[in-house]
Amino acid sequence: MTFDSHRKWLSELKPGDEVYCSQEFGAPAFRAKVARRTKTLIIVAHKFRRLDGKVVETESRFRAQDGHTPGTGYGGGHLIQPTDEVRERVEIAHLKARVNFLRNHISTPGDKPTLLAMIEALQPFVKEEQIVPKEV
Repeated sequence: MTFDSHRKWLSELKPGDEVYCSQEFGAPAFRAKVARRTKTLIIVAHKFRRLDGKVVETESRFRAQDGHTPGTGYGGGHLIQPTDEVRERVEIAHLKARVNFLRNHISTPGDKPTLLAMIEALQPFVKEEQIVPKEV
């Protein structure tokens, strides 16, 4: 997307439109809806679930002229036009985060057959250099 087409997309955003937001450079994006516009800002509303399970609703503000977070320049958050490619990338990033969360919070059973079954199921997803030996 060129700078001009991005600016045109930003100028056409209205309340209720779907957007993707990145809060900082390199962070996974998240889906949000435009809540309202002012002459200089696009305000988006989004929800997220805290680790304690509580759903939190919040708003983020972005400059209407370029879609970046006010006061951050070009290294901070920014608005991303939703495309199939963006949706796929975001979904994959969130699935990876969910797998990592589950991996870190799984309660490991102590019996040998269950442990071997878990290793067998997860083995295809392990990098080659980190393969766990079949026999310990």
